[in-house]
Amino acid sequence: MTIDRIKGPAIHAIGENLHFPSYQITQLSNALPLAYHTVNNSTIIQLTFTFQAGLWNHPKKLVSSLCNRLLREGTQHHSAAEVAEWFEYHGASLSTSHDSDFASVSLYCLRKHLNALLPWLAEVIQQPAFSESELALQVKLGKEALKQEAEKTEFIAGEEFGKSLFGAAHPYGRSNKLEDYDAVTCEDLGNYHASHYHAGNAKLFAYGAVDAEILAALEQYFGQGKWPAKSKPVIPSYTSTPNKTLCQYIEKEKAVQTSIRIGNECIAPEHPDYQAFKITCIVLGGYFGSRLMSSVREEKGYTYGIHAGIVNRLFGNYFRISTEVGKQVREDAVATILEEIRILQNEVMEQDELDGVRNYLLGNYVDQQSNFFQTSSLINHYFIYNKTEKDYNHALEVLRTITPKDIQLMAQKHFSIEQLHQVLAG
Repeated sequence: MTIDRIKGPAIHAIGENLHFPSYQITQLSNALPLAYHTVNNSTIIQLTFTFQAGLWNHPKKLVSSLCNRLLREGTQHHSAAEVAEWFEYHGASLSTSHDSDFASVSLYCLRKHLNALLPWLAEVIQQPAFSESELALQVKLGKEALKQEAEKTEFIAGEEFGKSLFGAAHPYGRSNKLEDYDAVTCEDLGNYHASHYHAGNAKLFAYGAVDAEILAALEQYFGQGKWPAKSKPVIPSYTSTPNKTLCQYIEKEKAVQTSIRIGNECIAPEHPDYQAFKITCIVLGGYFGSRLMSSVREEKGYTYGIHAGIVNRLFGNYFRISTEVGKQVREDAVATILEEIRILQNEVMEQDELDGVRNYLLGNYVDQQSNFFQTSSLINHYFIYNKTEKDYNHALEVLRTITPKDIQLMAQKHFSIEQLHQVLAG
């Protein structure tokens, strides 16, 4: 066959044939929800256990984060060094993570090594040691990290911004102090683990070389016989108490820059305007060519970067603008940010600009399915947050059909300059 090198290939619209990747949902014999996706010809397995055991759930400060961190630091049968050496010997990656709402344990390994690793993974999750020596080490490391972070203006601004939006007693507004580490005991960690790290409070996601043999092995180590489900823990209830003083400046001597955080609570993903408002936030400051990047960075040279977007949590969502600028231009930077919001509210954007944003976001959708790790992250996110293919298709439809007038309407409805919390530190 002769190739015609004069005639170029057909041009297709970005994301023309996007479809949400299919996956199966089942459960083990102890009712542990399991979602899995088989990648043909893959030799890699990813397993992720997610527990509703984040900051929102902990009985006192740092218990949830230290519990999650110490899972890898020794079991009732093996030391921390032995655990690390076993997973490293098999070329596997074992990690833990923790945020406001969830805690997780993830394993990446070759399919051929999974049988050797599963009993150790089960020990890590089901039988952690929570030894005094390992807790003392993590407390020491945590204190040192907190001391270093507390000197950074971006850390100060972030802490105070959370307090301003939700209140200091709210999980999304709490800040840790050095003495909080000293109050955590091994008994606290053991009790928290017993109430939150079980099959009745977990979801399991498997991705890659998943087949019937793998599913049977997961049942063997994490099903009814090995890991009984308990009642779900009671989810605490908190009330936001926003700061009545919307504008705060925290002076930090010798700081050469000021960290700026601006925003307020906003609509949740279930709101009919959410997808359109999310795109409006991206127009404002969610990509390199955004309004805020063009004005604050490119035109005025006040910062290396500025970002605006929505932060989603299970029990509260908020819009946030964040940047770092020279101390001497902080007031003008804030004025410029607020002016860009007003422009979005008062002027209809050009169609070409919106088309550029649309193409950028469609490219992100394509990128989400471009490799093993991106696709697994996408599916797991939908599984954890109980989202479906319908949600994915709705978001795509809004992106493809949104108009410049829609952007203006979203800015008018959901940006209230008079109610924005402004926190500056530096």
